[in-house]
Amino acid sequence: MKTRINLKYLFIAAFAVAGSWFIHEFAHWSVGEILGYDMKMTLNTAGIIDGSYGYTWERLLVSAAGPFVTMVQAVIFWILIMKRPNQYLFPFIFTPLYFRALASFMNIINLNDEGRISHAMGIGTYTLPIIVTLFLFVLVYSVAKKLYLRKSFIAWNTLLVMIFSSVIILSDQMLQIRLI
Repeated sequence: MKTRINLKYLFIAAFAVAGSWFIHEFAHWSVGEILGYDMKMTLNTAGIIDGSYGYTWERLLVSAAGPFVTMVQAVIFWILIMKRPNQYLFPFIFTPLYFRALASFMNIINLNDEGRISHAMGIGTYTLPIIVTLFLFVLVYSVAKKLYLRKSFIAWNTLLVMIFSSVIILSDQMLQIRLI
């Protein structure tokens, strides 16, 4: 299978990053709303508008919603790619790996979803982040083998996802656009 990055691929990758980011934050927002909290959602965050969670388990459940949906996305696209190999679906499985690996690394500065849950469970801050990242890596690795992807193609995907996600993160920090 010939793999290459063209204009169509760039648009799909941008959509995969933005869509993945949105559904991840929307999952946090949705669970918080279901639990009865008045939530807000920006490009890169979802949280309570005023106050705090009544119970620790509620905060952890809201934290778990984003990574859970992100992993479900990866599994769905893994199944689709394994059944019908298609390079244009690759960003939809690669983006979750990048996101969760970045979040795992960022636990050094500020606890993210899996780090917060792992820490609260008393199993070490990095246990769940490593498990989730390794799980997603295995999915991406198996898809890369199935599609016969070259290292250069994966490197270009890393660069694209890095650029598109940086735009989202920086836009959120600078513009503070509230989506919901």
